[in-house]
Amino acid sequence: MDLISKKRISIIIEVAYKEEMSGIILNSGASGFTVYNRVEGVGHSGSRGGEGTLGEMYGNIELVVITGDETSEIILNKLKDFMEDDIHMVVQITDVSVMRSKFFN
Repeated sequence: MDLISKKRISIIIEVAYKEEMSGIILNSGASGFTVYNRVEGVGHSGSRGGEGTLGEMYGNIELVVITGDETSEIILNKLKDFMEDDIHMVVQITDVSVMRSKFFN
């Protein structure tokens, strides 16, 4: 089986920034991404999400994109600029292998 190395970028951020994050990802050359809604957790800002909160308006989402090295560098540089505006987000980058490389620019 032929596996191709790619980068997986996970961005956890408030839902209010969904459109802006989508634009960053797509304008960087990625062919697509996945959004996970109502991401819950506890961290340095306290508890986020859960029942009885305003999660629809202020909760967190996770955007996941799998892409090549060049496109991932573009995305990460744009995210770094965004973080400098003191926007709270968690960004994780991992190496992954995919079976159909043509779907992951």
